[in-house]
Amino acid sequence: MTKYIIKRNDNEYSKIVEDEESKNYWITNYLDLTAFEELSDSDYELILKREKWFAANEPFDKTLVDYDYAGASRDFTFDEIEKELKDFIQRVESQISGSKNAPAIWTTSLNTLKNIDLSTLTFPINGCTWVDCLIKNDIQVPSSMEF
Repeated sequence: MTKYIIKRNDNEYSKIVEDEESKNYWITNYLDLTAFEELSDSDYELILKREKWFAANEPFDKTLVDYDYAGASRDFTFDEIEKELKDFIQRVESQISGSKNAPAIWTTSLNTLKNIDLSTLTFPINGCTWVDCLIKNDIQVPSSMEF
């Protein structure tokens, strides 16, 4: 499924959404979010894992370049990942409750997030971000670049 990079009207990167309904929601409801570009699933995965990133955010350049790992990878504890996951769930819940006609994928994503069972993992987990740590354990974090 195609992902979309949402850009501000000044051609700066804003967020990545996972479906067309979400793309349309942001473009329709936020005056400063006026443009988008498609992003392949494979490029999205590289960005999530922080293997690649955009050549520039301001002004936006979609070209993917190697992510600079210098000092970025570290060990994450259960408590750190649990806190990040709970905070993210709260952001998604707040966005859903504060939105008229929220995209259906948001509720699906929220349910997926609430069902992540961190107790099945072995800690610490080394990664660039808490999302990277979960991806390395075959746990996908939906909408992680949207909110």
